[in-house]
Amino acid sequence: ESLRAMQRAGQPDLVASVVNLFLERSAALFESLVTAAVAGDFAVARRLAHSLKSNCMNVGANGLAVLFKRAEVAAGEGDPASLSRITAEIAPALASIRERLRASHVAHGCDAAAPEVRVVANGR
Repeated sequence: ESLRAMQRAGQPDLVASVVNLFLERSAALFESLVTAAVAGDFAVARRLAHSLKSNCMNVGANGLAVLFKRAEVAAGEGDPASLSRITAEIAPALASIRERLRASHVAHGCDAAAPEVRVVANGR
């Protein structure tokens, strides 16, 4: 609802843009988090978990955001066992959220494969 409140008349649908961006990037970001965790790069894993936590909150996936917060803490503590357990818990939850968002998005006439707004972050 807070995203809807920020919507400006005549501008692309902000909610659709945020959902599209989440659908477009969340799986790859999560895969990068897992890769960093396996490699023992806890600083990168922590940053990715933090970003994914925020992204989840932006699309209303607050339960999933809590899991990413746990991953962020585990990575910050350099705890590979906890991080592995948490990412194993996150994987199916993220897949489920992505599928539900995609279905809802398409049901509302949005093309989940074509973001209306591209956001560039970290030079990518």
